[in-house]
Amino acid sequence: MINYIKHLIRIAFKRNGYNIHVTPINPSNNEELLMILLFQRYGIDQILDIGASRGQYINSIRGMGYCKNFISFEPVKEAYAELEKRYKGDILVKTYNVAIGDKNKDIFINVSKCDLCSSVLNVTDITVKVEPGTKHITKEKCKMRTLDSFYNEFSENLMLKIDVQGFEKNVLLGATKTLKNAKALFVEMSLVELYKGEASFSDIIKTLEKKGFELYAITPAFMDNSTGRMLQVDGLFIKKEKLL
Repeated sequence: MINYIKHLIRIAFKRNGYNIHVTPINPSNNEELLMILLFQRYGIDQILDIGASRGQYINSIRGMGYCKNFISFEPVKEAYAELEKRYKGDILVKTYNVAIGDKNKDIFINVSKCDLCSSVLNVTDITVKVEPGTKHITKEKCKMRTLDSFYNEFSENLMLKIDVQGFEKNVLLGATKTLKNAKALFVEMSLVELYKGEASFSDIIKTLEKKGFELYAITPAFMDNSTGRMLQVDGLFIKKEKLL
């Protein structure tokens, strides 16, 4: 009877253009399981949230059971104001209103309607076509700092989450000392040029391989729903000497 009911449900959904199939839940298709596995295996006791926006990532990771330290970096003023307010008084979260890159200097950041999509780089036409909210609406002056300039605040069991809209390689170039303490990195990587001048998918992989990291897993991040083309993925990299 149960199988018959399942059959009827599948038929009903197919008539409306949907197809139901069962996928076993495992770390390859469930980011929460992947993260829990990561925390357990590598003893991560501090996460550097680079491109923190309003703190969405902190909430997500805490929902997975992680209850240790965060240092969050966010350059856009409005987003940072909410981030700072949300975690004021939280002893496990430290926040900085800066962009992270390869130099210490003042810069301008392009602010998008969707502030998650704001970037030091200019957005390309293909990105705006797929997601109009990525279009830049203003510019803001902000401070850019390297991760290494904060090195004394970091633990020896770091995980880096880098979500900086095309500026990922610049972050890595300014993190030579920091990466020596990093056990794992989550890095957003583009399969097509979404921001002008950004490093390619293969370039990010080569850069991290030279720094002693190996690509461990990939999860989808951004796609063109009209064509099914994957545009961006999140890559998990693990330090080679720590691979289990």
